[in-house]
Amino acid sequence: MKKITLDDTDLKILEELENNARASFKEIGDRVTLSPPAVRERIRRMEEEGLITGYKTIVSQAALGNVIRAIILLHLSSNSKLRDRPDGVTNDLFRDIPGITRSWIVTGEVEGIVDVSLPTMKELESLLTRLNKMGFLTNTYMVLDDSEDPDPE
Repeated sequence: MKKITLDDTDLKILEELENNARASFKEIGDRVTLSPPAVRERIRRMEEEGLITGYKTIVSQAALGNVIRAIILLHLSSNSKLRDRPDGVTNDLFRDIPGITRSWIVTGEVEGIVDVSLPTMKELESLLTRLNKMGFLTNTYMVLDDSEDPDPE
């Protein structure tokens, strides 16, 4: 991928989009002193060049009643059947497990990391049991401050 060159106005537009991806071209233009068509063209160019890869909705897990947040480090146990899988540990293993909001396959001392949001400690215990049955040893870290959550009540 080639390096993308941005000027100060492009950086301001990106900052505006990071703050509110639903802002109109006019709103962004007013903040960066460009016309709406000029803003649209710059955003289109950044999308085509692969700088802007998408837009997403951030859901407040707390508003859904998921007040328990944890990061779990996953180690394969010595007798795990997952060691025999031809593709090894993949994110597909976690896709349909309730409570797991994100997962990463990593290098280093652990095979994976999962981010979980659940309504109760009992459900967290159930999730840990499920992961253990899958062949993982777990280290669990409770999240005390979630600055990504737009409504951390």
